[in-house]
Amino acid sequence: MDKKTEAVIFDWAGTTVDYGCFAPVQAFTEVFKEFGIEPTMEEVRKPMGMLKIDHIRTMLSMERIQNLWREKYGKSSTEEDVYNL
Repeated sequence: MDKKTEAVIFDWAGTTVDYGCFAPVQAFTEVFKEFGIEPTMEEVRKPMGMLKIDHIRTMLSMERIQNLWREKYGKSSTEEDVYNL
C-alpha cells in the first residue's frame, strides 16, 4: 500500500512566515508611536499571547509607558484611550 501525504498544516503566523513574531511587535510599536509613545521591544513583547485589546491595556498600565502618556497628554490613560489606540 502506497501512503501519500494528503495535507500539511502550518502555523503561518509564527512559524513559517514570521518566525520570531516580529509583525505584531512592529504593529504595536507603530501604533504607540503614532500616539507619541515609543515602547521598548521588551514592553511590547511582555504581553504577547493576550487578546490585542488586553495587550494594549497591559502596555498602557506599564509604569514607564504610563509616565510617558501622562507627560504627553497631562493625564493618565483611560479605557477610552485603550480603544482609540
